[in-house]
Amino acid sequence: MADTTGYQAGEKVTIEMRQSMGTWAVLLGYVFPFVVLLAGLIVFIEADFDQGLAGLLALGMLVPYYGLLYLMRNSLSKRFQYTLHK
Repeated sequence: MADTTGYQAGEKVTIEMRQSMGTWAVLLGYVFPFVVLLAGLIVFIEADFDQGLAGLLALGMLVPYYGLLYLMRNSLSKRFQYTLHK
């Protein structure tokens, strides 16, 4: 957590993080879920599920993915460090 001493509520600040951490954030939040969704959709369609059901089941596969991210939130919060600048 960033040191916020010396800052007032409503004051304009710049929040920075390392670019590699930004890349990981995009991968975890967008790319990996898309891959899970697409892979699930392909598997369910190839298994001869109805397309609508296959889509719903593929969306359902995101629940464990985001659940795992939620369970790992303490570990991830230690990894993602932010800095504040005036």
